[in-house]
Amino acid sequence: MSAEPIFRCLDCGASYGSHYQACCSRCLSIGAVVRVGIRPRATITGAAAVVSARDVAKTQVRRITSRGYEELQLPLRCIALAHGMPGAGKTTLVLRWLDGIDGSVVFWSAEMGATPAFAETLQRCGISRPDFLVQAEGSLDDFAALIRARKCRAAAVDSMQRALLVGSDLRDVLHACPSLEVLWGISQMTKAGEARGPLSTAHEADVLVAVEALQWRIEKSRAQPVGITGSVIVDAAPKLRLIDGGTDE
Repeated sequence: MSAEPIFRCLDCGASYGSHYQACCSRCLSIGAVVRVGIRPRATITGAAAVVSARDVAKTQVRRITSRGYEELQLPLRCIALAHGMPGAGKTTLVLRWLDGIDGSVVFWSAEMGATPAFAETLQRCGISRPDFLVQAEGSLDDFAALIRARKCRAAAVDSMQRALLVGSDLRDVLHACPSLEVLWGISQMTKAGEARGPLSTAHEADVLVAVEALQWRIEKSRAQPVGITGSVIVDAAPKLRLIDGGTDE
């Protein structure tokens, strides 16, 4: 059953009833209030996450990097958010990063679905693996169930706005899926150059990556200094590498 549509500001997340506002009364953004659906509460939302102290300690020292993106080091069990204007290269960056992981991965294509346009994007990235899964429809619970069933090592959502997700939803998925090593979110950018959506989404991310003109730049990270940059397009296909206390595994 479809949910009753409402209006929501893409910049601050403010919700409005059955009326349209050209200007958001909370953040004063003009043209950012759009009609969206109300996403039903997922069963994984707020579910307790119990882990051992040893497993938590591992996430502080282990890093994940790809051969194609040596400068981009992600902490184990992290949420990474890529944001930028349309056509900047966000989707290409995340797709190529996922393709460098040995084992099952899943990409929730809420923005383009399983359309010919998305098929062309996969072809440009050279992705045709049978264990590179694409979810085109469904819910947050479906996404988490697929990750658990296939024991996916990494996953991504494109885009946060189209899937009606916020940062805490990504955290719930990470807690509910112990096999996940990295969870990416892809977000549009506001006119002010910030990740679009509630500020809590950017705050929840462990790593914040800005993408512009096929170049990426680290804006926030608990694994390495900010300001590190690199190219979205690389020559070699990326391969996953784990760094544990400075030693490759």
